[in-house]
Amino acid sequence: MLITPVPPPACATAFSTGLPMFLSGAPGIVKQNYLGVKPGIPTLAQVSGGAPVAQQVFLLSLNAAANNTGTINPPSDGWRFLTGHGVSETVLGRVVQVPPSNTWKLTGVFYGERVSEALVATRHLVNLPEVATNNYELRLLAVPGLNLEAFWLVAQNAGSVDLIIPFSQDQHVIPTPPTSPYRIVTFLALIRPLAASLLTMPAGYGA
Repeated sequence: MLITPVPPPACATAFSTGLPMFLSGAPGIVKQNYLGVKPGIPTLAQVSGGAPVAQQVFLLSLNAAANNTGTINPPSDGWRFLTGHGVSETVLGRVVQVPPSNTWKLTGVFYGERVSEALVATRHLVNLPEVATNNYELRLLAVPGLNLEAFWLVAQNAGSVDLIIPFSQDQHVIPTPPTSPYRIVTFLALIRPLAASLLTMPAGYGA
């Protein structure tokens, strides 16, 4: 079974109340980035109609990746929410706590093909053979220095091991597992030399 933690109520509220402003292009949005021709922004009506999929994000630094000993304990870096359906009608929102008050705030909204792919990939996790026979808590592991994001399935049963399924790699830094998820010890062994190599680069180069 796949266990998805529930976000704090204030976190979920920050997403639901902030999303209309982002999608309307209202004043207060600091900047918009896109490649090529500016895409159409989904409307609130297009992405509404279902409960958002919430995933807690954990951030692994390059130092932690380079010096891992086969286990990790990265800090939480807020939540992300996916809602909608279809390539042009799906959005992803990032919600973090803003100091010094630690108020939850929607800081960015993303849309397009890669966002819809992330939602589809999330829904396919329940079909994994490993999930059918063991319990896992779903997390999102981000390694910004490697331009890498992965689903992190944290084992809840004695004798089971954590699993990693990469799904977003800007440079395909590690091979996507062809038939089954990575065991976490294998994944960490793959990224260890890559992270260490980037740390040796002079400032202004690499990640």
